[in-house]
Amino acid sequence: DTQLRATPVPISGSVSTPPLSATSSTVTQVTSTGSNQTLLASNASRKRAVLFFSSGIWHIKFGTGASSTSRTYHVSSSNTTIEVSVWTGQIDAACTTAGKLVDVTELS
Repeated sequence: DTQLRATPVPISGSVSTPPLSATSSTVTQVTSTGSNQTLLASNASRKRAVLFFSSGIWHIKFGTGASSTSRTYHVSSSNTTIEVSVWTGQIDAACTTAGKLVDVTELS
């Protein structure tokens, strides 16, 4: 019978991580088409993105091709905000109804 045992290893010193600071922002308002569309293109300089959904049912995907079965987030409540701090790739969204709005802020 083989057993694995974890042995604690003492570590000394300090680690600091400075907060990511952005120097510019781009704000756009996207109107839903009722099918998949790109909210943000891939951007290696992105520090954060803020997505504000005023209404509608949305499927948001970190990557391409958002749908009801391929999504990262599902937004079903009005006035919902998603903050993205670790993803610099493309962000797609699909809304079930055309004509709904999402405010997209990209900080870099």
